[in-house]
Amino acid sequence: MLYRSLLAVAASLSLLTACGELRDRDPARAAPKATYKQDIAPLLAKRCVRCHGGDDGSGVRKVEGNYDVSRYNGLLRGGTDQTPNAIAGEATSRLLTRLDPATAENAEHWGFMLPAADELADGETAEARRDADWAKLKAWIVDEGMRYSDSQVHPAGWVYPSDRTDPSKGFHGAILRARFWNTDECKTCHGNDLRGGDGSTSLSSASAGSCTTCHVGGIDACTTCHGSDMRTGANAAAPPSSLSGSLASDPHAIHLNGGTLPFAAVKCNDCHVVPDTVSAPGHLGGDLRAEITLSDRAKRGVSDAKYDATTKSCTVSCHGGGFLARGEGKTPSWTQQDKIACGDCHAVGAKGQGSTPHYGGNDCANCHRQGIERCTPASSDATCLEIVAGTGIRFLDASTHGDGRAPLGNAGAEGTCFACHGTAETQGAPAPDVLGNTAITNVTVGLHAQHRAAGLPCQRCHVVPTNVTDRGHIDDDRPAEVTFDAFASGGYYNPQLSLNPTWDRATATCSNAYCHSLDGGSVTEWKWTETKQLDCGSCHGAPPSMTLGGQPHPQNTACPLCHSSAYRSDGSLDPARHINGKIDR
Repeated sequence: MLYRSLLAVAASLSLLTACGELRDRDPARAAPKATYKQDIAPLLAKRCVRCHGGDDGSGVRKVEGNYDVSRYNGLLRGGTDQTPNAIAGEATSRLLTRLDPATAENAEHWGFMLPAADELADGETAEARRDADWAKLKAWIVDEGMRYSDSQVHPAGWVYPSDRTDPSKGFHGAILRARFWNTDECKTCHGNDLRGGDGSTSLSSASAGSCTTCHVGGIDACTTCHGSDMRTGANAAAPPSSLSGSLASDPHAIHLNGGTLPFAAVKCNDCHVVPDTVSAPGHLGGDLRAEITLSDRAKRGVSDAKYDATTKSCTVSCHGGGFLARGEGKTPSWTQQDKIACGDCHAVGAKGQGSTPHYGGNDCANCHRQGIERCTPASSDATCLEIVAGTGIRFLDASTHGDGRAPLGNAGAEGTCFACHGTAETQGAPAPDVLGNTAITNVTVGLHAQHRAAGLPCQRCHVVPTNVTDRGHIDDDRPAEVTFDAFASGGYYNPQLSLNPTWDRATATCSNAYCHSLDGGSVTEWKWTETKQLDCGSCHGAPPSMTLGGQPHPQNTACPLCHSSAYRSDGSLDPARHINGKIDR
């Protein structure tokens, strides 16, 4: 035990000696200079923090201009833009120009920042103290390197990121980066959790300080290396403020929040594997460039989904891959600043998607109703996106746009006919039609309901697709095509019968069809948009003059005598056995 104690003392003396030598060698310690911790932080706390990072008295944290000076790393950042407001050695730093008492534009700013009377020395004026405070701040930024503290161990540039990538400049982030974030040496003084003063190591003490003073989320948080802990949610870990120090406008923010167009938020794990811990395998190491590992959303429908690091471009479903293959901007550059238009990611109008032609209009809300409404574009309404002149759409739910899917119709009915027209009760037959019309006088509504109630399936008059995107369904302009099957021509009823059923949209009439034009029927041309009372003689003779075999039909109107199976027990006709293409006995 004594031997171990002597070793510990020897190690401590050795480290202290090394620290003393470092202090003696550091020429920056020749003359005391202002530090953030001892001089600038107290000054800002008195003058600025109440509006920029502090409680305004209502219990709500206030951050005017998105600029938080309550912490050192907040002071180093930009406010409404990504340019740092305080840059060591720069007299034109925004923080200085905004506070210069000699500039008239700053008079109002200083008006509510002047020191209170109890802060002043005898004979000192508030203006004199203001000027002295500004001079101290200016000297700290321009002449004194914006030192954080007068550390007895670390060099002057240890905290201020004068160069985020060159370890020789002394910035701790660059040094740790070069060591692949091995913090073992740091723990000697700052404790095993790097929060200081926990006594977990022989030299850890409260005087060593805690790394969480700046890195409030802890040293293992994503924002320690990239992003900002002053942001919230997914924005926190995303550049700008990247490992390379870039503070330029970055596509990360656009993807996470939406740019000029609303779309489903892109999550970090859509493009990267998000590690559970900072030291997880595959996270640190290598060339320090984040690996791109695309999610199922990004790869949906794209066999060769990838990110090309050389060209900095993507080939993914959200930018013209898969069913969006006819977009005009299929391989956008990660660093391009151009605004994205609707046609960059997917076709607009008749150009269609993939191998399936698209409905020729530009009324997106007609088919893609979930979270979209029609609107009239106006310069005062930025939420209404003009698709074609005078026609626009508004996204009520951005999460339904750009999520790798293209849901059709009403929510909860995807994949069914009644997602776009009709109801579950009518099995998709209007009303309503695809535009929401319900009146029978609309040709797209007409007598669909009456025909379905009579037991006639949709395929008697239309080709019914297996899938919504099948050719002949939505690949051309409205209205739906009327394509009669053999039933309408009478072939089911009599193979020798060959009627020529005709639909005339201009007059909304149907004629020469088996179901309305058999022997002796009194009405041979039917108006689709009118209701009228039918009787047995409307469609066929009552009774018919001839049988199917060409023999005279008994002239008896008591149909159930021969066709009993077509009637219910209450004497009414059974729709399943009436107008079904055959004679039921």
